[in-house]
Amino acid sequence: MKTLRILLAGIVLLTVTGSCSSDFLDTTPTDDISSSTMFTSVDNAMMAINGIHRLMHDSDYNTKYGHGGYQMFLLVTDMMGDDLLFTKVNAKFTDCARLAWHRNTTDVDASYFYGFWNRVLGNANMIINHIEQAEGDETVRNYIHGQALTYRALSLFFLTQCYGGRYVAGQENNQLGCILNLTCEKNPMPRSTVEECYAQINRDLDRAIELLATYQKERTNKTHINQWVARAIKARVLLTQGRWSEAEQMAESVIAGSGAQLDDDTYDYQAWMTTEYRMSQVSSSEWLWGKIGVDTQEKSLKHFHSFCSNNLASYNKNTPRVINKLLYNRISNTDDRKLIWFPNAQGSTTHTYKNVEGESIKLVYPSSGNRFNYMSNKFLLPKGSSNSVTADVPYVRLPEMYLIKAEALCHQGKDAEAAEALYPLAYSRDKSYTLSTLTGEELLDEILFQRRIELWGEGFRWFDLKRLHQDLDRGPAPDTEAYPGSDKAWISAKATTSANGYNVDPNASNYNMYDTKGIGEENRHRDKDSNFWQWLFPTTETLVNPLCEQNPLGNDDK
Repeated sequence: MKTLRILLAGIVLLTVTGSCSSDFLDTTPTDDISSSTMFTSVDNAMMAINGIHRLMHDSDYNTKYGHGGYQMFLLVTDMMGDDLLFTKVNAKFTDCARLAWHRNTTDVDASYFYGFWNRVLGNANMIINHIEQAEGDETVRNYIHGQALTYRALSLFFLTQCYGGRYVAGQENNQLGCILNLTCEKNPMPRSTVEECYAQINRDLDRAIELLATYQKERTNKTHINQWVARAIKARVLLTQGRWSEAEQMAESVIAGSGAQLDDDTYDYQAWMTTEYRMSQVSSSEWLWGKIGVDTQEKSLKHFHSFCSNNLASYNKNTPRVINKLLYNRISNTDDRKLIWFPNAQGSTTHTYKNVEGESIKLVYPSSGNRFNYMSNKFLLPKGSSNSVTADVPYVRLPEMYLIKAEALCHQGKDAEAAEALYPLAYSRDKSYTLSTLTGEELLDEILFQRRIELWGEGFRWFDLKRLHQDLDRGPAPDTEAYPGSDKAWISAKATTSANGYNVDPNASNYNMYDTKGIGEENRHRDKDSNFWQWLFPTTETLVNPLCEQNPLGNDDK
């Protein structure tokens, strides 16, 4: 008899990779009940779906710092891109920034995230395969079922994107994807094709949307999934597949029907300083889905803000996250989003420019710690926070839907409609923004630029580069002939003046100017066709599942 160990508070956590096993996290106090008892009623089944909500930001699965579920997955994948930069080699995630961890079959962090997504998948399978026997209100049963299907789709989506080949619209897509386990069994299974994986992802989401639409009650909070969250994830999937018309329509349905609204105060400086920071508040009218930070449920150095917030003595205190300066330089000085990065943080506590109200924006920072140029203020904890305090993390926000709609229209050649779709978001951030008159590739670049600055740090950039079949290019190294001494910044993080040597080349990237060969010249570029874009399966998978074909080795840095 399979047994489920259930927290008395109603939290259920699977710990076994990719299965519906009985081996649940040992938590005291616990009760043991059979799986048949768990799904006798919708009230009991609701505990199982609440368990997945908790699992998404679980920090109790193991003791290693940085292992905090989906919130940390967002961060580490962004560090593999070109927009969010790394500052110190003695910090967590060095190998992520060096583009090496996911190509190492024994890397502890890469193995953790493979196991994490398979644990979410296993929990979802348990619910999906047993929920029909739960007695009670049909709409509540549908609500549980729809959420579980969405979680399964999300797990398969990320597993396919990470381990599978890039989806190519108009082709058969017979390249290998992930292991498509929809059961509660742990038998060895081969990988399915990318096409088969996406077909299942879409089936799950379509069914989830149908089921969730029958549940009319308001969500208890935004950690739960409703039909609009499922639709938003479906829009992401369709965009990744290049199904432009469908992606446009799905994104528009969320914009029109979800009730979420753009908020002009999201990046407004005065609102930012007085409303406990909008990018860490699930109550924001722009948020459709997110983590609600509960201090008693988080561990230090296990949650997102430990690595992204400046205003507490966190890990980020020593290794601030920074923006690629070439991307930063493209942002208009009238754009409210420009206030969240500080190009002169090492030399001043205020911005190099004033906002439209004439205010010299101040850097929010603790009394001690490292400061690096171009560091971020985007994700901040409530004022006066201590190390034990966490905050909310965005999973899905409405701005993404505007960006999906605009990009999908642009790919269809509907330039005027694409510009109109982009305008509400861009104008809400920059009141000097005018309707774009660009067309074709120039318009697409404008839309993607808006996407990069709006969704910076939220876990999109690496996946965008892969789906768009673009090279990873972190920008040029300094021209030391034209700007002598610029290379010294790539040797010492403590050189903060021109005399001591720092990157003064305005055309160079800042990605490698913070610590002693922190990232290395060899990690400045990856070809769009290199094997870098496919993660290697952990040895823990291939040893127990001989049917799992490993991705190609080598050719990582083509």
